[in-house]
Amino acid sequence: MQRHTFCTISQEMLDEKTLACYCFHNTSIGVAWISRDKQREKSLFSLCVVNSDNCEILNYKSYTTLSARLESIKIAFDAVRNAWVITTLEIDNFPRTSRIVLYVIHSDTLKLIESPIVFEDTSGIQGIIGPILEVSIYEQIYYILYMKSLLDEVDSPLVQLGHMPLTNSLQCSIEEVTVAERAIGKMEGKYCYLLACRPEFGEFSESVPFEGSTAEWRFSFTSWINDESSDEWKYTPQQGIPVASRAVPDVDFDWLRTDADIIVDTFPGNSKRKHVAGMIMIDSFDYKSHNYTMEEESKLVKRIESLISIDSGGTVVETCSDSIGVQLQLYALADGIIGTDIVDEIRRIWKWSFGETHFSRILRLDQNVQQVSIAISQAETRQIWLIEDFGNYIKVSRRDSLTLNEISSPMILENMHLLIKEGNWRSFECNKPLDSLSYKDGLLLLLLNEKNSLTFHKVII
Repeated sequence: MQRHTFCTISQEMLDEKTLACYCFHNTSIGVAWISRDKQREKSLFSLCVVNSDNCEILNYKSYTTLSARLESIKIAFDAVRNAWVITTLEIDNFPRTSRIVLYVIHSDTLKLIESPIVFEDTSGIQGIIGPILEVSIYEQIYYILYMKSLLDEVDSPLVQLGHMPLTNSLQCSIEEVTVAERAIGKMEGKYCYLLACRPEFGEFSESVPFEGSTAEWRFSFTSWINDESSDEWKYTPQQGIPVASRAVPDVDFDWLRTDADIIVDTFPGNSKRKHVAGMIMIDSFDYKSHNYTMEEESKLVKRIESLISIDSGGTVVETCSDSIGVQLQLYALADGIIGTDIVDEIRRIWKWSFGETHFSRILRLDQNVQQVSIAISQAETRQIWLIEDFGNYIKVSRRDSLTLNEISSPMILENMHLLIKEGNWRSFECNKPLDSLSYKDGLLLLLLNEKNSLTFHKVII
């Protein structure tokens, strides 16, 4: 029997680029999102607490900031103080400055427990912060992983890890992790994980296509303990694509297409398979119009891709031989990985079973599908939820995780569409849909309706 319960949690008119986030606490879910006070020309964010069982709104409040705009928002829960911790990236234009601000909000009253905490960057390095890659609370210490572009806009942005005791905001400290042009970060317990794309300098190849080039675009996947600066392990593929503009490397992204996703610590107690990484780099440079011959072009490496599982020591234990595409998203199953991507302008989903070197199943979706999200069923171990955004409606289906076939009639949610995780292109989560959540025997969705109001849904089919 199909059931659909929903509530409208925002009345203001938002847009499809609205940034939102959520966090579970017991049977409640806290939803935070960015909007704007047009009368006072200030940005604000809102927090709504919803009962996950019946979609009843338990509490709601908006908070005005002092900044011209907000560019990122994250949410976590502090169990000791029974509080939602909202992290915002706040930007002012004149002069252009950026800062990370924490709002600690009591879960029952939604009142601020203390004044907003400005996370002080004590590194002394001038630059603009963004994007925020991940936030986490572990043993009453707040951690934040973020990128910071230097003011000269020539050198690659820094990736920095900040940590601060929640009991003493004056003791915040920041360490430089690495540099990267694009990245995705995760934190799980005391461990941090970072997959980064950056230019590596040195004599890599005798047949580089750009005169004087001594650098290659490379991926790296790193793990470390969050209170130590040394790497726990690091994996770097052995091939890269030459950097064209050594002076300003990020202009290469006019022709260099990159994407990546990671899953971390998905198999507790199984050290053979702890993490999965997918990464792809495509050279789309128009060599013909730049007077390169077909022979010269044929010698170039124009595509780098890898889909691997890694053990707890950073050793690759399995590799998939099939090609992956951009808009890559990975989801963990007990026996493998479900992935979504775009190949030849068509979105698809696929299953990679551990122990196999090829996909066991590939499903190409309707050409009109604009976004895709997947949730792994909590109630049935061999089932997944597939959410397809057609622009003016959402199609939700329950599918077998092995065959990817529908196992019940799908549900159509008219005049709805998905939100995105991140708007900053430097994050590999940029323009990818906000994750949907499997909860008990149903699916939880955060969607925008035809009035561009934020809505919360529970679907059972």
